[in-house]
Amino acid sequence: MNENSCTIAIEQYLKGTKLSYVYLHEATLSGLRKYESAICFLLASWSAPGIASLGLYFDFLSQVELKPNVSLLILNTDGIPEFYDHPLLKGRIHGWCESFIWQGGEIKSENCAGRSLERLSAYLHENSLLK
Repeated sequence: MNENSCTIAIEQYLKGTKLSYVYLHEATLSGLRKYESAICFLLASWSAPGIASLGLYFDFLSQVELKPNVSLLILNTDGIPEFYDHPLLKGRIHGWCESFIWQGGEIKSENCAGRSLERLSAYLHENSLLK
C-alpha cells in the first residue's frame, strides 16, 4: 500500500476523532527523537486488522485526558527493521497495530498486543502520561 492509500485508510478509521496524530510513512528511531513523549502505534499498512485496531485504540484514547506533551504517532514500519529488531520489540510485532511508549529519547515499554486496551491503559498510568 502506498503512502497516499494508507493515509486514506487511516483517515477513514479515525473519522470523527478529535485527537491529533502524526502519521510517519517511513518511521525510524532517529525520526522519533524530536518527540518528548509519545504513544507509538506500529502500523503495517497491509493489515486490515491492524488498521481496525488503530480505530479501537483511538476510541479508547478519546475517553482519557493525556498530558499536553504526549504525541500520538502512527508509524508505518513495513520494511524498516529498526523496530522489528529492537530488543524490547523483537518477536512481538505481528501486524495488529502493536504500540509502545516513547519517552526521553527511548522506547520505555514493551509493546502492547494489538487490541489490548487494558495493556495500553496500564502503560499510560505506569509512564505518567495522563493528566
